[in-house]
Amino acid sequence: MTYYLLLDNSHVEIGEESLGKFWPSDGFTALFNIINNNPNMLTEIKIKTDQNVDLTVTEFVDTLESLKIEKRNV
Repeated sequence: MTYYLLLDNSHVEIGEESLGKFWPSDGFTALFNIINNNPNMLTEIKIKTDQNVDLTVTEFVDTLESLKIEKRNV
């Protein structure tokens, strides 16, 4: 499943979930920068999956707790 960060009529991929692992993309860093540096923006953020499921930031972070985060080799 692929997760997307939606903000101000734009979107960026957060990462992909597969076989108990999460493979982060550029949007993952952007999301955590917002969480750490601009938490007031959290109400403006939407997270959507490729299956058209909407998640709150809290629901997305809760999902990550059950996954192993892997780094992509570039």
